[in-house]
Amino acid sequence: MRSLSPVQRTIAWLKNQGILCGVVERWVINPKHPAGGVRQDFLGFIDLLAISKADGIIGYQVCGSDYSSHRKKILVDRRDELQAWLEAGGRCVLIGWRKVKAKKGGVQMVWKPRIEEFTLEGLREEDQGK
Repeated sequence: MRSLSPVQRTIAWLKNQGILCGVVERWVINPKHPAGGVRQDFLGFIDLLAISKADGIIGYQVCGSDYSSHRKKILVDRRDELQAWLEAGGRCVLIGWRKVKAKKGGVQMVWKPRIEEFTLEGLREEDQGK
């Protein structure tokens, strides 16, 4: 049996919390590409959009264990887009899924999200740290 993709896992996790969400990444066909195409995220870093009365509009970047490369993509490669998104009132969250032991010393493994929200204040702090 195949495991859920990180996007499918996040959709289920959000729906379980009563949050409406939808996929905004898409497959762009390119016959010259070895895989026949590429995945394209909204603004280059958003896989899912969600709306919540409590939290507003949230863009989610979702990944598996390659968390740090996705974090770099958002903060460095797509910084201008991230800043514009945040200044417009959107929120941005990176969720990386990994398997961890259910209990210390145990054998059973469970999926657990690693979650980081990006803010304008955080971007300013990163600028000051450079």
